[in-house]
Amino acid sequence: MVAAPVMGRRAMYQFGMLLPWSEHHHVDQGLGKGVSTGSSALVPPTIDITETGQELVLDMGYIPARDGMGVPAGFPAREDIALMAFDPAVALENAEANKAKFAELFGAE
Repeated sequence: MVAAPVMGRRAMYQFGMLLPWSEHHHVDQGLGKGVSTGSSALVPPTIDITETGQELVLDMGYIPARDGMGVPAGFPAREDIALMAFDPAVALENAEANKAKFAELFGAE
């Protein structure tokens, strides 16, 4: 005897597959949680990398992404700001020693 059609129908009722989904809710069995489907939309950026958007960023006290915009009062000139060199291979090599030093300094085990 083949029970596949009956078992499939039972699953539709048991797991709520026929119930409507929305952005607010859905019914499931609690295993392998899904997310509500809802409606999708593209959220436009709130601050563009345009001159006007970057002037707003500057007024808020942040360093703008665009070159030639200047920096907020009290910040060094853009050309005087240096980023630290970072080598991921060296960081990985030193990771265990850094964890041990951190544990020693802050009492973590």
